[in-house]
Amino acid sequence: MSLTVGLVSFHTSPLIRPGTGDGGGLNVYVAALADGLVRQGHRVHVFTRRYDPTQAGVVFTDSGVVVHHIPAGPEEASKEDLADLIPDFVRGILSHPVAPTIDLWHGHYWLSGCAAAGLGGLFTRPVVQTFHTLGGIKNERLAHGDVPEPEHRVQAEYWLAGHADLVSAPAPAEALWLGEHVPGARVRVIEPGVDLRCFYPPQPDLRAPWDLTKPLNILFAGRLQPLKAPDVAVKTIAYLNRRAHLTIVGGPSGRNGMRPEDLLSLASQLGVGDQVTCLPAMDRPDLARMFRQSDVVLVPSHTESFGLVALEAQACGTPVVASDIDGLMHVLGGHRGGMLVPVNDAPGMAWAVEQITSSQPVYQAYQQRALVTAKRFSWDATISRTIDAYESVLAKRKTA
Repeated sequence: MSLTVGLVSFHTSPLIRPGTGDGGGLNVYVAALADGLVRQGHRVHVFTRRYDPTQAGVVFTDSGVVVHHIPAGPEEASKEDLADLIPDFVRGILSHPVAPTIDLWHGHYWLSGCAAAGLGGLFTRPVVQTFHTLGGIKNERLAHGDVPEPEHRVQAEYWLAGHADLVSAPAPAEALWLGEHVPGARVRVIEPGVDLRCFYPPQPDLRAPWDLTKPLNILFAGRLQPLKAPDVAVKTIAYLNRRAHLTIVGGPSGRNGMRPEDLLSLASQLGVGDQVTCLPAMDRPDLARMFRQSDVVLVPSHTESFGLVALEAQACGTPVVASDIDGLMHVLGGHRGGMLVPVNDAPGMAWAVEQITSSQPVYQAYQQRALVTAKRFSWDATISRTIDAYESVLAKRKTA
């Protein structure tokens, strides 16, 4: 059965480079899902808010996905003001002749879910919801200096989880949390994948960069915000007993975004100013090359629904040291491709880096386990499970 699917990504476009502004794993997920659905013979329309007046109203990607940039409020509107623009966004979609042809709406993030729910109700079509991150979970694990998510967001997520035809959760822990907080929610675990054509180890063999007299190459990749804890990555370098260089790849994000200059200042205060470099967000192939050139990747986040960076690093044969939170526990596969340490524990991260890099045999064992873990996750499997979910809710609607 060929479907026409409407993917709603209200606050950020899949065309945005991840690591820039609000661009992150959600953008990668929506882009990969859209491309995969088209490859399987489905028609895909992505609806996102226009954030740049120079953007074309409609963009056709090389894979055949149609991206619609919908005007809704001022382009420079802050993320905190976007909820008020959802009605304008929905009205903009309704003006498109393609809207009535959509068989199913799939919201990504809570703001998109509110729009998708409205469109599903207007056209009497099923709605699938993927949150990518939940305000309730974030508020349970706030980073120092971070601001709690507003109550209206948390309540909207509860409502969406209870009213969507299906909620797609990236890992079992999120599905369990939703089941506990929203009794009766219809939740299915559909794990994201990793693009093994882009993220792969050095060829022809795993690197053997072993010379204990040389500095380690450590990488942090992600949005610069308290939740992602790039400051903990900087502190980790200061606690290492051997010399290392940290490269931070990404840009400020959100109302409490961290600036590269602040992280460099912190490094100077800790006496490692010459051991930290900040680079802007990169395209996926360039980021993959950075993973392959690094000895260890740090993921010190306070919360992750899945942890795509940790998966992509492992696919490149690079061990990961990460926070022991639900999404990262799942992606690391029981510590297989790296080590887990408590949240906000820079000394613990430094210790883990030293253990992983203590000798070439130990390091190569982590590399091999990282590759085995990454191969468990594929976008083909994600697309297949998503299509099964779509067909399930459509069939249920027909028999209701």
